[in-house]
Amino acid sequence: MSFLSYIYRNGLWISIPLFVISAALLAYFILNVIRVVRQAHLLSVPLVEQQEIEFTEAGRVVLCTQGPLLSFRFANLDYELAGDGMPIEGRKTWFRSRTSGFSWVRMEVRSYRIPRPGRYVL
Repeated sequence: MSFLSYIYRNGLWISIPLFVISAALLAYFILNVIRVVRQAHLLSVPLVEQQEIEFTEAGRVVLCTQGPLLSFRFANLDYELAGDGMPIEGRKTWFRSRTSGFSWVRMEVRSYRIPRPGRYVL
């Protein structure tokens, strides 16, 4: 008896444990993705015309907006990040990642490369 015919004859008995293992792995990976998204969050500030922000490390930072689900509140806003009076070049995100709950959504807007730690104006 070949391996494939054994699988064909006993497929139901094999599929049940495989389904349970697959469901457990799916739940494990979803929980890990949620944990990574929560740990990656640096700070939240209210939306005002000018905001001073302090970064403790240099590196890549992603600017996200968060608001009510299905809202156009942040649709036509422009953002600029400046340090020491010099604007920092930001890249617009083409394929925006989104994180949402039942009543809110957080969406990527721009990505910046912070050259050095310090105070910046958004």
